[in-house]
Amino acid sequence: MIILNQEIRNVPLAEIQEHPNNARKGDMGAIQSSVDENGFWGTIVVQKSTGFIVAGNHRYRAAK
Repeated sequence: MIILNQEIRNVPLAEIQEHPNNARKGDMGAIQSSVDENGFWGTIVVQKSTGFIVAGNHRYRAAK
């Protein structure tokens, strides 16, 4: 995989949204417990043109 024009920045949660076609159903209880115990690590990948999350929908929910 080649990633071009990658930009990493902090953005308000209000500027991004879950991808409407996300098919994954994560265990939100386990994810929330992990965030509570360990903090939030990693990134959420967002398509700049749409604001849709392409990786990290469940981390987004936990952060909200």
